Order: sequence, then structure tokens, then C-alpha cells
Amino acid sequence: MLIDIRPALDISALVNNLKTASARRARGRFSEHLAAVYRKLVFWHRTYYVGSVGERRSKR
Repeated sequence: MLIDIRPALDISALVNNLKTASARRARGRFSEHLAAVYRKLVFWHRTYYVGSVGERRSKR
């Protein structure tokens, strides 16, 4: 996933928001299937990786 953000933005807060929103959406759409696969309430692992691509511009 390539995301263009301002340098002042808190990356950990952004990642947390993305993980929270995507987990809620997945649980809402696929709750029956996920209940059979995931026994715990945790959807995402707590770790993540962030890399920088410098001056790369995203295509719009």
C-alpha cells in the first residue's frame, strides 16, 4: 500500500486507524466466516512495517 502523507503526521496513529477500520469492516462483512477461522478477538498483529520511498509521487 502506498500512502502519501505529510511528514508531520503521526504514522503510528495512521496505521492504528487503518487497522481498526479495516478489521471492523471485515468483521461486519464476513463475521460468520471469520468466527470459524479466528478464535480470538484480535484481527491484526500488533506490529507493522513502514518504509519510505522518498520523492515518489502517487499516480492519480
